[in-house]
Amino acid sequence: MNFKDLVEQRQSCRNFDEGKIPKDEDIQKIIKWSHLAPSACNAQPYKITIAKGELAKEISKARSLQMNAFIEKAPVFFIIEEGAYNLTSRVGSSLKDQDYRSIDIGILTAHICFSATELGLSTCILGMYDERKIQELLGTKERIRLIIALGYEKGDIRQKKRKDLSKVWIER
Repeated sequence: MNFKDLVEQRQSCRNFDEGKIPKDEDIQKIIKWSHLAPSACNAQPYKITIAKGELAKEISKARSLQMNAFIEKAPVFFIIEEGAYNLTSRVGSSLKDQDYRSIDIGILTAHICFSATELGLSTCILGMYDERKIQELLGTKERIRLIIALGYEKGDIRQKKRKDLSKVWIER
């Protein structure tokens, strides 16, 4: 699949097929490919937990404000915890007043989502969840920055809606 096809096919899945479970070898490919994501000073300031089976069911219930009920059908989750900077990225972050960890997690997230799309899987990036409940489930105190639901889409690719190009892209 070329990049144009990837960006056209990748969408936030809102209807997971609960009867289809991603193959372990596909999950391993996503891990391998996403592990190549660049990060500031190669710090890789994150840890990713893969939740399947009973843990995935518990993760799907840890929602905030009862949002995103559709994730109860998602069979797999990637839970991204924020980790520590390495020395050089910590110094750079301080000098430039820039949160490189958030940027690095965003780049990693794109790699995970595009890798899944390449394999015919669907994803949804989640920001609304009960962080304390998920920390408890994982036995961690680290910040949970994003969760990515993974599975197979039950339905067709939707027409993408975006702002007008002129409102986002400015050429000077």
